[in-house]
Amino acid sequence: HLYYALEVACFAIAAALAAALALRAAIPGRSRGPGGPIAVIVLAMIGTRLVMVGAPMRTGYPLAEFLHTGLGCAVATCALGALPWITLWWAVKRGVPERGAAAGGLIGAAAMLFSFALMRLNCPIDEPLHVITWHLMPALLLTALSAVAGALWLRFRPRTRLN
Repeated sequence: HLYYALEVACFAIAAALAAALALRAAIPGRSRGPGGPIAVIVLAMIGTRLVMVGAPMRTGYPLAEFLHTGLGCAVATCALGALPWITLWWAVKRGVPERGAAAGGLIGAAAMLFSFALMRLNCPIDEPLHVITWHLMPALLLTALSAVAGALWLRFRPRTRLN
């Protein structure tokens, strides 16, 4: 289906762009305009819109079934994003990021949008309410938490010498 292919492509391209921007953020003195992160956000919004128009939204699920199926997908989304997140975090931490929150947010976006794209290929449920609730929302939540972690632990700290 065309919407499905475009949706997965939007999220995969947004993830790759966010990863490149996160690695670039570790280089001090590089001029960074808002264009890169805005492009990531726009691609993710286009992908989200494609999720919603790809199929009609069904809201008549029994709550127990919705939760049981969805929690497994949320955990899988987080687990798939863990290795790319750790790898990017390590690479950016080795550099000198000047804006920790931005670098952390880009790391989280790269890992979790990549995870979201993989889950769209892996999960047999294409219903928009399931995809947005159990795939996209955990990805966005962990991206926000990554930005907070970046603000705390990726700040530039000049090394001081003890005389």
